[in-house]
Amino acid sequence: MKIKIYSIVLLFILFGCIGCKGNENNQSLADSTSECDFSPSPYIFNFPSHFPEYNIPRSNATTFEGIALGRRLYYDKLISKGGPMAGNACASCHVQTTSFSKVTTSGTSVLPHINLGYASFFLWDGKISGSLEDIMYFEVADFFQADLLLINANDNYRKMNCEAFGTFEVTYQSMANSLAQWLRRLNSHKSKYDMYLEGLVELTSDELSGKILFEGAADCHICHPLPLTTDFIFHNNGLNEFSAPGDAGLNEIDQGRYKITHLESDLGLFKTPTLRNIVLTSPYMHDGRFKTLEEVVQHYNRNLKYSWTLDFFLGQVKKDINNESGLYILDMSEGDVNSIVAFLKTLTDQSFIVDPDLSSPFVD
Repeated sequence: MKIKIYSIVLLFILFGCIGCKGNENNQSLADSTSECDFSPSPYIFNFPSHFPEYNIPRSNATTFEGIALGRRLYYDKLISKGGPMAGNACASCHVQTTSFSKVTTSGTSVLPHINLGYASFFLWDGKISGSLEDIMYFEVADFFQADLLLINANDNYRKMNCEAFGTFEVTYQSMANSLAQWLRRLNSHKSKYDMYLEGLVELTSDELSGKILFEGAADCHICHPLPLTTDFIFHNNGLNEFSAPGDAGLNEIDQGRYKITHLESDLGLFKTPTLRNIVLTSPYMHDGRFKTLEEVVQHYNRNLKYSWTLDFFLGQVKKDINNESGLYILDMSEGDVNSIVAFLKTLTDQSFIVDPDLSSPFVD
C-alpha cells in the first residue's frame, strides 16, 4: 500500500515538474516576444535639387530597420536554400562594383539595381509591373521560392523583422517590403554630371559637346531623359529585322515585351535601361551584344535595323539614299560619337560602388 502511495506521489511530482518546465518555456517565449522593441526610425532621403522625390507607399514607409533587414536578405544565400535558385542571393547577380548588375557572357543581361524607386515596370520585358514591393514579392515567393521555415528558424531574422515591422514572424510580404526599402536606398546621384548641375565642377569641351548632342541632334534624351536617363518604358531600338512573331530571324530572347502582352505592336520592345553608371554595366543591350559604348553609339549612328515596330523617333532619322540595305543613320562623325561617349562617362558615380553602407553585412 505504501509503495502505491509513494508511486502516486512520485507521479504527481514528475508531472508537476514537467508542467513547471512547460510554463517556464511558455514564459520564456512570452518574454522574448515582449522584448521586441518596435520603434522604427524613419529614413530620410537626401536627393539633390535636380532629382524628383520618391513616391513611397504609405503601407511601407522607409526606415533604418527595414533597410537593414532588406540589406541582409539581399546578400544572404539562405533566401534561395532548397529552391530552384539554391546557392544564390540577390547579390549573386547584382554586384555592387558593377552598379548592382553583373557581367554576363550569354543569355539575357542583368539590369542594374539603381534608382528603381521611380520605376513601375521591372525586368527587360516588364514581366512584373507595379511597385518595388510587387517585384520583390515575386522574387522571394516565385523566383527564389524562399523557405519561410528556414528564415523563421533564424533568430536574427525574427528579431530584425520585429524591429522593422512589429512582429517576429517573417512572411513573404515582410521580406518583400524590407527588400523594397533596401532597393529604394540604392540611389545614385553623385556623378560628375550631378556635380556639374550643382555648379561644383565644369564639363570638359568634349563632355559638353556630347551633352549637347545627347539632348539635341542625336536625340538620345527622348528615351533617356536627364537627369534619370531613362523613361522607364519600352522601345524597339532597332536591334533586329523582323516582320512578324513567327519570323525565323527573331529568337525568343529578342521578342521583348511581346512575350508578356502577346501584342504584335510590342514585338522587339524592351525596357529603357538607365545610363547612370553605364560604364560599369557592360555588355550592353538585353542580349549583351555590344561590348563597348562606342559600339552602342555607332549602332544608333548608322547600324539600326528596320522593323515595323521600330520606335517612331528612330524611324525619323535621316535615311541614307546611297545605302542599299536601307538602314537608317544619323551620320555623326567619329568625333561626335566620341563626344557622346565622353558625356556618358560623366554619369559614373564612383561613391555608389564603394559605399560600405551598401556592401554585404556579412563578414567574409
